[in-house]
Amino acid sequence: MAHPFGKDSIAFLGKNLLTLVGLDDPPEHLIRPDETVMVTLVDVTKKWTTNARPRNRKGLAALVPRTNKKWWSKPLKAMAVTAAEGGAGAFPAYICPYRPNKLCYRTLGNDADVMFTGDMDGCTFGVGIPNAGGGVRVGHANAMSYSTSATDFAGQREAQRTALRENGAGAMLVDPDDYRMTVTRTWTSQVNKGGKLVTKQYEDPMLTQAITVGLRLNGRWEFFYQHQVIDSPSKWREGLEVVQLQ
Repeated sequence: MAHPFGKDSIAFLGKNLLTLVGLDDPPEHLIRPDETVMVTLVDVTKKWTTNARPRNRKGLAALVPRTNKKWWSKPLKAMAVTAAEGGAGAFPAYICPYRPNKLCYRTLGNDADVMFTGDMDGCTFGVGIPNAGGGVRVGHANAMSYSTSATDFAGQREAQRTALRENGAGAMLVDPDDYRMTVTRTWTSQVNKGGKLVTKQYEDPMLTQAITVGLRLNGRWEFFYQHQVIDSPSKWREGLEVVQLQ
C-alpha cells in the first residue's frame, strides 16, 4: 500500500505543516481493534495569513540580506489531521494521546505507516527500544503540575523524562529544551481608520512548538518533529526545520 505521505514522506514533512485537530486524545469509538484511528488530511492553509518555511540559498544567492524575507522563505501548506469515517483520502494512523498531567502510551506495530501525537509546547515525547518484530512503545508525558512558577519548568521537564525512561519509552526523547524558544516576528494587519483600511505593522514575541510524527519506513519506525512557530492571534504558522530523533 502506498504511503499516505507519498513516495518521499520525509520531504512531505518539510513542505506541509501538520497539526492534530480533535485527536489529541481520541475518543474510544474512534480507536479500532488494532489501536489505529482512521484519519484524513484537511488543507487549512487559508486559516493562516503567514505560512512559510526557510529557503536554502547557496553561492552568490546567499549574499542577499536576510531582511529580504521573500528571498529567504517560501510558502507551504498547513494540514490538519482529523478523524475520517473512510472514503478517499482516509488512512489508518496510530495516535499517541495527550492528557494534562498524565503519561500516555501507544505501542506501534505494522497496522499503520504513520503516528501522530498532539502539538507540544512543554511536553516530552519518548521512544522505547524496538522489539524483534519492529514494534516500539512511544509515550507523551505532561507534568505541568511540577512547574514551580511561570518561568521555572525544571521540575516539570525532569518529571517527564523520568516517567518515560521508567516506563520503557525513554531511549530517545523530544524535550522542551530541544524545541521550546521565543522568537520575534514582524507581521502586518489592516485596520479601519475613519472608513479607510490602513496597514499596520506589529512586532511580537512568538513561541515555538514541536509537532512529532512517526513514519514506518522499510519496516521500521523512524521519528521526526517539525519545529514550528505557531501564533494564532497573528495567524502566523512557520516551519523552522524538520529534526529526526536519534
